Amino acid sequence: MRTAIMAAVLCALVVSPVPAQRIQNARGGFFGIGMQNVDVDEMNATLAAHGYPNHDENFLSVGGGFTWWWRHFLLGADLQALLQPSETSGNFETELSGGYALANIGAVARVGDHFVIYPMASVGGGGAEFRIEPRTPITFDQLLTDPGRNTHITNASMLLGPRLGAHYLVRLGRRGNRNGLMVGIRAGYLFSVLDSEWDELEGSSVEGGPALNLGGWHVLLTIGAWRTRSSMER
Repeated sequence: MRTAIMAAVLCALVVSPVPAQRIQNARGGFFGIGMQNVDVDEMNATLAAHGYPNHDENFLSVGGGFTWWWRHFLLGADLQALLQPSETSGNFETELSGGYALANIGAVARVGDHFVIYPMASVGGGGAEFRIEPRTPITFDQLLTDPGRNTHITNASMLLGPRLGAHYLVRLGRRGNRNGLMVGIRAGYLFSVLDSEWDELEGSSVEGGPALNLGGWHVLLTIGAWRTRSSMER
C-alpha cells in the first residue's frame, strides 16, 4: 500500500498540468501527423485516359514545426510531407507525393490556465511530385537503348489560408519549472494560388499537363515540448 501511494505521488510530481500561472512568453517545437485533402480530380482523369490507376485525394501528412507566443500574439512555422502508397498498373508503378512549408501569424486565446486556442493566418509554398517507373527488370543493354524509361516531374504553388490550433500544456518536474510537454490539434483550409506548370527533374518544362495543387482541408495531431524564458505570471 505504501509503495502504491509513493508511486502515485511521484507521478503527480513528474507530470502535472501547468499551474495556475499563465505563460507570458514561451516557445515550443512539435511533431505533427494527420491528413491532407488534395484536389486530384483532373490528374486522375488524365491518368485514367492513359490506362493508369487513380490516386487517392487524401494524403498522410507528417512533419513538424515551432511556435512562439508572446501574451496574445503568436508566430510560427511548419513543414509537412504528404505521402500515400504507390499504385500499380500492368508493368508500371506510379507514385504521387508532395509537401509544403508555411509561416504562421495568429492570436492566442486562453481557456483556463493550461489550454490555449490560436486562430492563425498561414502563407507559404508547396509542391507535388509524380513518378512513373517500370516494374519489370531490365538488362543494362536495354537501359542504354531506352534511357527514358523513368518519368519524374514536379510542380509548385503558393499556399495561404485560415487555420485553427489548440495546445494543452503539461509541466514536467517540480512546481514552477519552465518547460514541459504540449499536445494539441491543428486544422484548416489552404488555398492554392500561382500554380506552376509541370517540370521534369532535369528542368525541362512539360506542357499541357493536368492541374494539381495542394489546396484543401487538413487536420493534424501534434505533440511537442515548450519552454519559457520568463517566470510564470498570473
